[in-house]
Amino acid sequence: PRPALPVLYRLERLAYRHAALISTLTEGMRQRIITKGTPPEKVVIFPPRTNDELFKVGDSDDGCSFRAEHGLEGKFVVVHSGNMGVKQGLDVMLEAAAKLREVKHIAFLLVGDGARKSQLQARAAALQLDNLQFLPLQPEQKFMSMLAATDLALITQQRTVSDIAFPSKTVTTFSAGCPILASVNKNSEVARVVES
Repeated sequence: PRPALPVLYRLERLAYRHAALISTLTEGMRQRIITKGTPPEKVVIFPPRTNDELFKVGDSDDGCSFRAEHGLEGKFVVVHSGNMGVKQGLDVMLEAAAKLREVKHIAFLLVGDGARKSQLQARAAALQLDNLQFLPLQPEQKFMSMLAATDLALITQQRTVSDIAFPSKTVTTFSAGCPILASVNKNSEVARVVES
């Protein structure tokens, strides 16, 4: 794959040079494009949009149906929803679940899929984390109920993840009114948005 990189970079520069307008999601991404020689006036931010239905999360059942379906009644529910890849650094969630295994009213959910899911499942099984459940991606209505049941949403990234990575779940989680705990590089775009 390495020999292809120079060709891909040339293609990127060519695309930037001939584009009438370049849109991106965050200021960090915009600055990265500008540093590659693109005139600043050509690079605009189109912030991530959210589904308006997210603002109504909790209006229907406050997550009761989701809690009942997954044995979470009376629990403080900590959720990571989305990609389970390398850059998410989800081992930190398993470590937290291991340290809190004796606190019976806290439940951890890893919801979604990704390249590291099977490794995380194997590690959770080895650690005998009965306070942690893995769930597949949820259909929209169940996803909304899950958000309503979420007491704390986790956004995790490896420290090495730069300012150009911005998971869409950040906006989704804010829109649904979920409290967020972000374990991210303090110079990342996610950290900047959470702080502001």
